[in-house]
Order: sequence, then C-alpha cells, then structure tokens
Amino acid sequence: MRVDWADNRCAAQTGVGTAKFIWQVAQPVKGSTELYVRSPPGPQTLFAAGGQQGSAVTGAWVQAGQEFTLRTHDGRELAIVRMRYTPCQ
Repeated sequence: MRVDWADNRCAAQTGVGTAKFIWQVAQPVKGSTELYVRSPPGPQTLFAAGGQQGSAVTGAWVQAGQEFTLRTHDGRELAIVRMRYTPCQ
C-alpha cells in the first residue's frame, strides 16, 4: 500500500493533513478489501473499501500517529501504515 500526503503544504501549522492511499494486492482476494483507520488509543473504524486494487483520499483530518490497516473482507491483514511527517522548517 502506498501513501502520500496529498495536500500537506505545512502540517506544522495545523497538525493535520490530507492523505491519499493506493493499493494493489498481489494475491487474489475473495470479496472486498477494507481500509480501517485508528487513532490510538481508540478503536478501528472502516474508512474505505474496494477491490484487489483501489484508492482513497481522506479529508484534512489525518494526524501523525494514526494507523491505517488494509484487510481482506474476512479480516486477513495485508498492510499497516502509521502516519508521520517531518514538520515544516
């Protein structure tokens, strides 16, 4: 899974940014793939769903420390990303 800060001119100003997620699962997947977000210490919440390949863009609410997990519909973990950024200078 690839992640880009989509619109993050200077996250240090607000502490939040927009992220774009792109995934392409190599092995065949039955059903959908699901992208969950978690802001520790809270629970995971379904953010987006798609097929074997897909993409999703957040609003301007992504913060360093949040975790995004890509799973198959039956719960198999495919990728985990913990968001971080380098503050503007």
